[in-house]
Amino acid sequence: MDYSVQMFDYKFPSGEGVEVLRLAINLDELAARLGITLEDWEEDGLGPARGAFVRLPSQTVILVRELQYLRRGDGGVDIIVDAGSLADRGLDLPGDICRSLQVLAPMILWKASEETLKLAKEISLHMREKNGREPSPRQK
Repeated sequence: MDYSVQMFDYKFPSGEGVEVLRLAINLDELAARLGITLEDWEEDGLGPARGAFVRLPSQTVILVRELQYLRRGDGGVDIIVDAGSLADRGLDLPGDICRSLQVLAPMILWKASEETLKLAKEISLHMREKNGREPSPRQK
């Protein structure tokens, strides 16, 4: 696997993250593979969570997250990206993330759909309008 870097005190540029993958992988094993230290926090409305922000070799920043109430020994790790990143890159992004993490198809429990992409575009467009920036061509 190429070099990945843990990001501390990171916030998604659009202000909103969108889940693009749920993986059947143990979070501790993934953290060891990435060389990251897991952090603990309280996720609003969802309870205790743990994970970390990681910048992949492609420069995409992901949040790897496990919610305590969903914790199972066999996985249930969420991969979350900035809504703007998904809106800009489209549904190729989850595949790129899987390649970076060396995740095989049987490990994918759920993958972003056209509906998820549409939501990401709406969020990104709203945030760009709110901040007075033009949307990128793929976000229209």
